[in-house]
Amino acid sequence: MDKKTCKTCWRSLPLGKYRKNKQSKDGLEYSCRECMKIEDKVYRTIHREAIEANHKKHRDAHREERRAASYIYYHTHRGAKNENV
Repeated sequence: MDKKTCKTCWRSLPLGKYRKNKQSKDGLEYSCRECMKIEDKVYRTIHREAIEANHKKHRDAHREERRAASYIYYHTHRGAKNENV
């Protein structure tokens, strides 16, 4: 089985066009990546405020951890020159 039919657009596509999903029988999502991308975009548009609220809540809850990590990173890399430039 090297192809699978998307349950949203009904196209027969190679297995590489599907996201992984451990809960399904074959280990892949039921919809192809393109359809899932559209569904994800619609979901994020509809639930934008709730998603932003959750992100803010997480940032506020982990403010000190983020601050400590930034401090450590800055002090370990401040003398290093950027070799990609």
